[in-house]
Amino acid sequence: MEHNAETLNINGEEHLLCSLSRDELEKYILVICKDNEEKQKQLERFEGESNVNKFFSFYVKHTGLINSFNEKYPKAFNLFYFICSYCDKKNTFYEADPIKFKKHFGYSESSIYSYLSKLEEHKFLKRKKEFKKTTIIVNSQIMWKNKLSEKVNSKFSETPLYLDLPKAKRVRQKTKTTTI
Repeated sequence: MEHNAETLNINGEEHLLCSLSRDELEKYILVICKDNEEKQKQLERFEGESNVNKFFSFYVKHTGLINSFNEKYPKAFNLFYFICSYCDKKNTFYEADPIKFKKHFGYSESSIYSYLSKLEEHKFLKRKKEFKKTTIIVNSQIMWKNKLSEKVNSKFSETPLYLDLPKAKRVRQKTKTTTI
């Protein structure tokens, strides 16, 4: 396709002017639309393959433990919730630097170590030293961030412990049925 084109200078910016027939313009718009659709599909594929999920799930089986822990150690639970929110699909939180937690939460370094120890004692998570960095792995029996079918690949799956926490009572609701 050959076009008549000329440039127009508006406020120091050059703009290309060209004269297209209606058919040529429609073809050009179709090409742009197809390109846009392809880019949208690429973006959706990329978001689907991204390393971080947009959700995580706590398991009902341990809600009593989670609630008891939250009541007794609310600051430690805030730290745990933050770690769950930002770990990857394998429940791993990299570069768990107490200084970063300190900046985010305003807790002292010794408090952060204490909270992480409490979480580790109750088997909510485990810490792993890799070179000079600490990695945190969240217990997959409490929280999982990937597809359920991928849970078999969990790096840490142990029954969490109540230790010093009161056992939560299960609440069962009775339903009355009446016949009319």
